[in-house]
Amino acid sequence: MTEYKHEIWEVIVSVLDGNPSPDDEIIFNEWIKVPENKNIYNYLSRLRYAGNTDHIESAKERVFRKVQEKIQNYRFKHNLRLWQYIAAASFLILISISSLWYYSNQSRLIANVETRTPFGVRSRITLSDGTTVYLNSGSSLSYPVRFTQGKRKVVLKGEAYFEVTKDPKHPFVVNADNLDIRVLGTHFDVKAYADDNKVVTTLLEGAVDITGIPGADQQKNYVLAPNQQAVYIKDTKSMNVHKVEDASLYAIWKDGQLYFDNERFADITKKLERAFNMKIRISSDKLKNELFSGQFDSNENIYKILYIMKRHRDFTYKIDQDTIDIFQN
Repeated sequence: MTEYKHEIWEVIVSVLDGNPSPDDEIIFNEWIKVPENKNIYNYLSRLRYAGNTDHIESAKERVFRKVQEKIQNYRFKHNLRLWQYIAAASFLILISISSLWYYSNQSRLIANVETRTPFGVRSRITLSDGTTVYLNSGSSLSYPVRFTQGKRKVVLKGEAYFEVTKDPKHPFVVNADNLDIRVLGTHFDVKAYADDNKVVTTLLEGAVDITGIPGADQQKNYVLAPNQQAVYIKDTKSMNVHKVEDASLYAIWKDGQLYFDNERFADITKKLERAFNMKIRISSDKLKNELFSGQFDSNENIYKILYIMKRHRDFTYKIDQDTIDIFQN
């Protein structure tokens, strides 16, 4: 196997400039087969972008500014703020492709793509098989440009909601913090942030089979039915499966909502940090363990959300630029 490493940005710039090398053309033709990538390229080509690979960093900045300026001219089915999140994260596809491998026995390029969403951003991805993935703030998804023979496998860090296209001959597998979540066609949410002590899988439709559980018999598996949730605790290497009243509530973040169900305040503030790209510090251990429930629109101001919450608990907070300090009264 021969390995090539390419910066996809250099390839795209060479095509936009009209002088791609033969290798660039091969890589670009493989990349643009994905409908999402084709839409991105078509949009960038309409910007009348001109640049060169010697000034790639400034080129990225110029194109990004143009994308931001042009967004306002589009009309979308969803509200503008949500689209801005999606557009910003979709743009990151262009700068997040990690590497390309050439398989001589298949005579074609297979590209591995990593899409990342910074804090304060959500995105939607359409994979080559038609599967739709919504990425929550501070998350990343690694996946091939085109699924080949065998199972369809992606790697998740953070949280994502999956609407998997049915294909009984090619199971869809999500690897999240060493767990393998296997499906044929279903809707489910996986939350697997590196700084959380839990990996949570919530099933809305269909069925999922969870295997590869660290610290357990590798042959052991857990099969979820709709409205069931599997919680893997990293510290104790234990798995718990239980029923939830409405599984859809655990995926409403993709629609710009925040949902808390009897959760520790310390865990809630992590969600707020990711959703609003803020740093939140809690001075009291007692307050960290206070339990809250509620549902909010993430388009709300974070300060309004904290104001509503503090009416039910005895705390105050101080704001210093992008940092919020919370104190027990």
